[in-house]
Amino acid sequence: MALVRNAVAGFVLQACDLPGKPDIYFPRSRLAIFADGCFWHGCDECGHVPKRNTAFWALKIQRNRDRDLRTSQTLRAAGIRVLRLWEHELKKDMDACVAKIRRELARRSAPFAV
Repeated sequence: MALVRNAVAGFVLQACDLPGKPDIYFPRSRLAIFADGCFWHGCDECGHVPKRNTAFWALKIQRNRDRDLRTSQTLRAAGIRVLRLWEHELKKDMDACVAKIRRELARRSAPFAV
């Protein structure tokens, strides 16, 4: 909704046809955006491994991080720019996140210098 409120258009939600199913995808700009949950994706700033069943959770979170890396590499190899936003960034300052997205969109649409 923050994108709609800020008049950012041209995106698709949950792009099922792309690896990793980006949360938001801008087809014209070829920009994939993932909103990564701090717990599930192992945020260095505020993620944690539960004290119960620690081995299971540490492995689960590490596998998620490994999959995120592979997904980003696959998309970049296909010429798609990847932007990952942490859950805490979205909660803390949504306007800054929208500004980041706007910058990436502007960067992708800028004409090439000859």
